[in-house]
Amino acid sequence: MYFLNRTPTSIEKQQGAVLVVGLLILLLTTLIAMGAMQNSSMQEKMASNSQQKNRAFQAAASASDSRLNVIMNPANQWMLSDAIQQYLANTSNWPTDTVSVGDSDVNTDLELRTEGEITVTCGNSLTAEEGSHVIPCYQFRLDTVAEVAGSNATSRIFQGFHTK
Repeated sequence: MYFLNRTPTSIEKQQGAVLVVGLLILLLTTLIAMGAMQNSSMQEKMASNSQQKNRAFQAAASASDSRLNVIMNPANQWMLSDAIQQYLANTSNWPTDTVSVGDSDVNTDLELRTEGEITVTCGNSLTAEEGSHVIPCYQFRLDTVAEVAGSNATSRIFQGFHTK
């Protein structure tokens, strides 16, 4: 019966101090968790943007390589001839094309430009006959732009080559 007739102790005199401290700890924990979620969300957006940019670059590189193989095929020399004619006519109406790279949300556009005429010399440099053979050539530039639909991811590739 000693417990029933006891006087108020220090625990009973606190009157909710534990509740206030507990709520403050809960508030601090909530703020830390919200900051971590915002940081995680930002990192996820950055990773997604990086992935989209990489997709655009891969699409541009793939389309450029694919189109360059088509252009260099002897059966398709008309493409180079068209670009040379535009260069000689001093116009900016360069041959353009759109290439599908397999992804429906990636748009890839190509433009073939003639940069100018060059002269390639060959010969034996040991006998000082370097300029004995002169080969007239044209220098070309293949511009490829790939865009991922629904994002701002764009990649541009310039590839130069020359041929006679």
